[in-house]
Amino acid sequence: MRRCDGGAAPTASGSVVGETALRDRVPRGWVITASRTWTGNTLPEDAFDGDTTTKWNAGGFPGLNGQWIQVDFGSPRTLVGIQANVEQVSRLGLRFFTSHEIALDGVPVFDWSGQTADGEVLSHTFATPRTARVVRITTTRSQSWVAWSEISFTFAHAPVANCRS
Repeated sequence: MRRCDGGAAPTASGSVVGETALRDRVPRGWVITASRTWTGNTLPEDAFDGDTTTKWNAGGFPGLNGQWIQVDFGSPRTLVGIQANVEQVSRLGLRFFTSHEIALDGVPVFDWSGQTADGEVLSHTFATPRTARVVRITTTRSQSWVAWSEISFTFAHAPVANCRS
């Protein structure tokens, strides 16, 4: 087997779902945290478990500093895209103006801003792949509670540089 930079094996492309194994579907080594959690059955990990029937819910509106959810992959990963399933008040099919800032390793890189409805999928594909260890989504504006039913990533192949057999 070839090993690269610090002993890390090359990774394959794909989404987080391909790397997981049920409710413990969050990949090993990932640390998921959030600004707050509403109840014990809407944990931050539930937004990364590959199941859109579970969710993380902050239990409140964005407030002055926003509500956030964050994943630390444990080591840098090369991201091609991010997808997030909106979870918000669904009565009467209401649409709300929402704004979400996405930061990689603490640096804001893009925003999702506009009208959203419950169950809608927000998606972003990077023009060129971006490498990061930590991804944070901060909701800064919403007329609904802050929650996500699923967040997933598309990863690029790891570069094979400085490798040895």
